[in-house]
Amino acid sequence: MSFYFEDKKTCLFIIDENTNNEKTIPKDYLKNLYLKFETLGITLILLYSTYFDNKYDIVISRLLYRLSDAAMKIDARKCEVKEVSYKDGKDFLNKYHFQGNVMSKFRVGLYYKDELVSLIVLCKPRYNKEYDYEVGRYAIKFNYNVRGNFSKMISFFIKKYSPKSILTYHDILFGNNITYEKCGFRG
Repeated sequence: MSFYFEDKKTCLFIIDENTNNEKTIPKDYLKNLYLKFETLGITLILLYSTYFDNKYDIVISRLLYRLSDAAMKIDARKCEVKEVSYKDGKDFLNKYHFQGNVMSKFRVGLYYKDELVSLIVLCKPRYNKEYDYEVGRYAIKFNYNVRGNFSKMISFFIKKYSPKSILTYHDILFGNNITYEKCGFRG
């Protein structure tokens, strides 16, 4: 099932896992489909139908973020950046990140009027040990659009801890990786 939102140049594909899964879809099919849409200037969002069963609130929030102008818009410069306690970070990620919490020593958040609205978690790389740190999680509170949030949080971390290199991964299921590119990450 697919939906095209012309005004947002975004196409949403909902994949039925009962008929389309790793056994029925060629290995690079979804990645190639994503890249094909990217060359057309269209953001492709790929969602498995079971996501709506397991993480409904997060899926709907991410879709609204991409497709709606209703989110509360805040500029990161109006937010205070500071380190976040493990407990507060864990609670935030379990509520707002698709994969939930991850163990890490470093959690950097943006606070708007003393409320945590965005968070990144940096940890030792899981797969590629050539880097100093990995962005293990990045989440934004539901119905918020905090412009410049990732850049402000990553700059805070770099300034405070002086890492030589930082790695991040991008889940193509929810669209493009322009946030990371704007901050100097290369694909």
